[in-house]
Amino acid sequence: MRFVPLLLTFCLLLSGCVTEYVPSSGGDGYSETQLSPTSFQVTFRGNTKTTPERAYDFALLRAAEIALANKCPHFVVISATAGDNGTAGMMINSSFIAKKKPELSLSIRIHATKPAGDSLEAAYVRKSIRAKYQMPE
Repeated sequence: MRFVPLLLTFCLLLSGCVTEYVPSSGGDGYSETQLSPTSFQVTFRGNTKTTPERAYDFALLRAAEIALANKCPHFVVISATAGDNGTAGMMINSSFIAKKKPELSLSIRIHATKPAGDSLEAAYVRKSIRAKYQMPE
């Protein structure tokens, strides 16, 4: 009978969770590279339980936070690239079940004043995405 709790704990550890909104330390999470004083490349890498929508939202959230940290209330997404950062899987009944790990990269430009054309309000983006995922402000 002592085997059952150990087996349940092991199964829970294997099941995992979606990738949280955390800095990447070479794996899952967000990262950014500053390309110029106002241009950044923002990337979010998820695990196999992360949806592409969540990866996009978290990349957008990081872009908004970068703009606000630089005292820029607006930003523009210049380009977006979606893909996967590999696959992971497990053997079930002698079959390998593979799942993709979503990755999304945004090229953004931050602005101290509202630029002409379409732009996003960083504070609004930050607030709405944090509310969507029930994250503290």
